[in-house]
Amino acid sequence: MRSIQRADGSWEGLWGVGFTYGTWFGIEGLLDAGADKMDPAITKACDFLVSKQLPDGGWGETFESCVKRSYVQHKRSQVVNTAWALLVLLKADFADRVIIDRGIALLRARQLPDGN
Repeated sequence: MRSIQRADGSWEGLWGVGFTYGTWFGIEGLLDAGADKMDPAITKACDFLVSKQLPDGGWGETFESCVKRSYVQHKRSQVVNTAWALLVLLKADFADRVIIDRGIALLRARQLPDGN
């Protein structure tokens, strides 16, 4: 895992949409293998995710990331990207709760009246 982490802290995902997805599993894999939450690879990956948070509190990456093999920002936050980023930031015990709360607020705002 460590050998394929990119210099910006991300991992490329090869099944889900790009780097948000890949970084989720990179962090998750290191933690599940016993890495400390303060491991430099994990903190760098969390910093990468935080750097991609949009002003509305969410995350949004387009499928073009998979084609270009570099992060391509979507013009609008995407629920799935936001959920992936939040899942892993929470698992890593990311310290800045404001970042997490902003993402949660976006998810709540996008939830439909029927719960979807």
